[in-house]
Amino acid sequence: MKNRIIHRLIIIIYALPLFVNAQSIKVDKEVSQQHISEPSSEQSIFLNSNPAYSKNSEWQLKKYDSLAPGGDKISIPGNGDKDEWMKAVVPGTVLTSLVENEIYPDPYYGDVNRRTKKVIPDMADAGREFYHYWYRTEFKVPKTFSNKKIWLKFHGINYKSEIWLNGQKLGNMAGMFNSKAFDVTSIVNRSGSNTLAVNVSPVDFPGQSGRKGKKRSGAKGENQNGGDGIIGKNTTMLMSVGWDFTFQDGIRDRNTGIWKEVELYATGDVVLDHPFVKTKLNLPDTTISQQTISVEAFNASNRKISGVLNAKIEETDIVVQKEISLNPNEHRKIEFTPEEYKQLIIQNPKLWWPINKGEQNLYNLYLSFEENEQISHSKKVRFGIREITTDQNTPDNSRRFLVNGHPVFIRGTNWIPEGMLKNSAKRTLAELKYTEQAGLNLIRFWAGGISESDYFFDLCDEMGFLVWSEYWMTGDTQPVVDTTLYLNNIEATVKRIRNHPSLAYHVSSNESTEIPGAEQLIRTIDPTRDYQMQSECCGVHDGSPYSYENPMQYYENTGSKRGSRIDGFNPEYGTPILPTVESLRLMMPEEDLWPINDSIWNYLDGGGFHNMTTKYKAAVNEFGPSNSIEEFAKKAQFVGAMNFRAIWEVWNENKFKYGDRFASGFLFWYHNSPVPQTAGRMYDWSLEPTAALYYSQDALEPLNTQYDYLTNTVSVYNDFRKSFSDYSVEVSIYDINSKEVWNKEVTLDIPQDGVVNDLMKIEFPDSISQVHFIKLILKDDKDKLVSDSFYWRSRDNYDGAWTISGPAISGFEDMNKLPKVNLEMESRLEGEELKVKITNPSSSLSFFTQLKLQDDKGRSISPTFYSDNFFNLLPGESKSVSLDFSMGNIPSETMKLVIDGWNVIPQTKTFQFGKSHVKYDDTRKTDWDKDFKRVEIQSSADNNIQNAYFLKSTSKKAQPLIVSLHTWSGDYSQRDEIAEISMQKNVNYIHPDFRGQNIQVNACASELALSDIDDAITYAIKNSNVDTSKIFVVGVSGGGYATLSTFMKSRYDIKKFSAWASITDLVAWYKESKIKRNKYAQNILDCTGSEEVLNIENAKQKSPLYWDTPTKKLKNSELVIYAGVYDGIQGSVPITQSINFYNKLLTDMSVSNKSKYVSDNEKLHLLEKRSSLGDFGEIGGREIFLKKSFRNVSLIIFEGNHEMLPEFAVNDLLED
Repeated sequence: MKNRIIHRLIIIIYALPLFVNAQSIKVDKEVSQQHISEPSSEQSIFLNSNPAYSKNSEWQLKKYDSLAPGGDKISIPGNGDKDEWMKAVVPGTVLTSLVENEIYPDPYYGDVNRRTKKVIPDMADAGREFYHYWYRTEFKVPKTFSNKKIWLKFHGINYKSEIWLNGQKLGNMAGMFNSKAFDVTSIVNRSGSNTLAVNVSPVDFPGQSGRKGKKRSGAKGENQNGGDGIIGKNTTMLMSVGWDFTFQDGIRDRNTGIWKEVELYATGDVVLDHPFVKTKLNLPDTTISQQTISVEAFNASNRKISGVLNAKIEETDIVVQKEISLNPNEHRKIEFTPEEYKQLIIQNPKLWWPINKGEQNLYNLYLSFEENEQISHSKKVRFGIREITTDQNTPDNSRRFLVNGHPVFIRGTNWIPEGMLKNSAKRTLAELKYTEQAGLNLIRFWAGGISESDYFFDLCDEMGFLVWSEYWMTGDTQPVVDTTLYLNNIEATVKRIRNHPSLAYHVSSNESTEIPGAEQLIRTIDPTRDYQMQSECCGVHDGSPYSYENPMQYYENTGSKRGSRIDGFNPEYGTPILPTVESLRLMMPEEDLWPINDSIWNYLDGGGFHNMTTKYKAAVNEFGPSNSIEEFAKKAQFVGAMNFRAIWEVWNENKFKYGDRFASGFLFWYHNSPVPQTAGRMYDWSLEPTAALYYSQDALEPLNTQYDYLTNTVSVYNDFRKSFSDYSVEVSIYDINSKEVWNKEVTLDIPQDGVVNDLMKIEFPDSISQVHFIKLILKDDKDKLVSDSFYWRSRDNYDGAWTISGPAISGFEDMNKLPKVNLEMESRLEGEELKVKITNPSSSLSFFTQLKLQDDKGRSISPTFYSDNFFNLLPGESKSVSLDFSMGNIPSETMKLVIDGWNVIPQTKTFQFGKSHVKYDDTRKTDWDKDFKRVEIQSSADNNIQNAYFLKSTSKKAQPLIVSLHTWSGDYSQRDEIAEISMQKNVNYIHPDFRGQNIQVNACASELALSDIDDAITYAIKNSNVDTSKIFVVGVSGGGYATLSTFMKSRYDIKKFSAWASITDLVAWYKESKIKRNKYAQNILDCTGSEEVLNIENAKQKSPLYWDTPTKKLKNSELVIYAGVYDGIQGSVPITQSINFYNKLLTDMSVSNKSKYVSDNEKLHLLEKRSSLGDFGEIGGREIFLKKSFRNVSLIIFEGNHEMLPEFAVNDLLED
């Protein structure tokens, strides 16, 4: 579709950080970002049990009415039988935990969730108490928190809760969008275990779906949403009772639970909170910006404290200070103003702009309070210098948005949260990457949903989205009852999000009203944004259409029975698309897919609201009757792609003053699937993209050439803040035989941020085939391709609104006459990016050519970010596409690249990875055999408690000990193949945590982490019968890194170290990871305490390559270093990391025999040819390409990837 888009996506999705005076833009945080809540302190841990987060705690769940004791008893350490409690998913909901414990089946499959089936009890039927539960967990306080104030913070609980710790009540919380921190300094046990218990009760007014004859008036053309409306009395996620874009009968527990993260953190006596940077430009002049900095300071002690409040904007030389005194328990807001501190006036600031308008420049403010030159607490907040305003200075009085004084035509969307709040950093990043790829510029938080996470806003800041925030009231539900609680939730939310430059607009409600005091509160807390009472006032008219309609009606502006909708500002205008067949198979049993089971399909379509089994099905049948679900789903992509692109392009035509009516923008309804559904979107719930994504990407290009099916005219849209001269547009028409039958080219000048409408009218030959094709090409003044677009059209006449007729919807059965084509495919795998070139050597069009990345069972690998897909290739044309994926999402040893299409003969290319990408650095599998005991080990260095899985040999004789070290992104809970083999061998085994994932400074080969490994060995020796002459250490990837680090620094005499696919030099690996654009570059910055630029010295201190070799240890210990020759190409760690470390050891041992080293020529041979350098035998059935050794040190390069051969590794260690 778009050659230019391909390059643009490589930049956006994969590019290295772009350094400017303001902070560089970082979008690739896929694994390094585990939590989605902003830490409250530099000394902070999250108590999560959800494996989608940084899992470091075990939470339990028990029904409230099944427990006689109260919180004072339940929260006493050691009180209660753990076996009587279920495992709980935190963050998560009660229902999520019940499903995880197999109490109920997955509500996301088929119509399991249907209320009338009574498979999962609904709160309205079973009563509120049915989902009233206790949560409980235990934790230990890190020693690094010593001599500090200790706080316990809940970032979000739905709905009401009372919180207990160690037998004492901390307090209560209420409202879904509140957060609260409790001072637990005097309650926590700093040296032992602490028990936290949370009594979580559901919403006060659950409401119910179905009104039992009681009619409520909804908006014209909409279903009766929000159930009976009673849920609106709560401050909660209103859509959980049911809506026509999700399960219409709701989520059974109304999303009761600890739905956001729980945090334990430490500060000094003075705590800083709610920092805020207000930026002010003297528009239209943008060369000077005035900053006002404020923060709330709290003296949490019973003594008067005096000290210095420091503020530093890190990308500048701005540093300001203020001496303050705080009385005991005093709260005070402190401000630094530009009137008082002239240095807060920035000359020529780097501005933040939304997508297509400029760079997303960001600054970092560092705040700290010092008492006696000791930092009590510090806060780091990111902000952007920009000014967002709105007005109604338009011909039709419609609302428009301006950024830095420049009007922005809004091409936005309505964000719907995940239905059961199954949020994670990975999901958030994937959804926003797809959104960015599409080219949208504004995201609206619809009021019946939630206010998204801190991480969500971070990504919006970086990607250039504007955010419209609404506050939990809708016209379909009753007003909130506890208005004080509601306003408190607004205050907590606005203070949390107001620093983000992406936040653009505050709106109290969706199609409703406002609670008295809401406007004043919001304007007081955040005077930098505009506000309006509800979503359909103040220059914003009502929405529609929502369901599938004839695309001709979009062009005609008759798509809604409410009248003209493509004018002014429309907050809701959209259409559905059927998901791909691979996604449909995840939603329901095969027998319900084909023939189409209307009951199931309609249930997964909000009660049939989007017309998927009626109008949409009829449009699909215009391509001829289908004989299978595969055929139907393939044709359904044509239908959805047509409508999505048509909507965007009709609005493009009417941008501002350029159309036949004025329009300032619209928001697509709706953006993302909250649950699996047949009425899909650009990507479905499983994160599998549909054709709608790529045809939206086509229409939303900054420079786009487009065709109007009603007027047969061609127009050019420009979203940039610059004009273009001497460009050219070429239009070609092809018949069903791919023969060009009409061509015309014109030159044009394209106005800044404008549209050239009706550039030419296409004249279709009278003899044109029933089905034919249009190709538009835009070239610059140097005849270089800028963009292209491809359309399919029939000769059918349009008979008017509400018919299935016209050249965009009917008469496409002749598409079946397209001959089959055999395409040529070239591919190159570079780490986690697959580059593919497709060529059509045939004489016929390749229509809707699709690339599919799948596992060995034909299941989609999702998310995968295709730079383009469902594209069309005329004879002789080629297309280059890049696919960005994560090895961790491939559940098997095989990945398949499939090329398919409407008339394409399918081809498959298989990539074999061995076991490495699945087993190693995959943190998803955490289930352990019951024989392995989870133990807690106190650190000898700082008293921190580390977890480990431990197996004690049942033999009466002393047995070896295998110390198996987890991977880079793993922790002690990561399932380990070495464990299973150790159990079979009946040896002692331990799998320690040693500070968990390598994303913070205390992990990553720190002295504390290495001390933890030694402590784990000590524990195993004390608690089992260990033959201390046979202690072995083994690890792969990050575990290989830890193995080599242990070799260099352990205090124990280890018989043998076995290091596989090891990292040895963080400096080099950081550079390599940046080039590959993978997750590890950010990890290395995090674990070395670096900011935007790697701290080289810190990285060397954590790199075994730069350490002194304990040469004396080699007299008693053996070290074998293994590396798969393909690692670094199909894996993440180049073999040079192992080779260079081996050579370093020999150098430190003063080895003079050069043949013992790996020479430069040998290294070059392995890197370039990846072939054997001699006959070295094999290991585990794999050929050895190179083997080097000197005394007790060996290096083995074998036929493999980023992997370990576990059976071989254990046998080799235990071999006498």
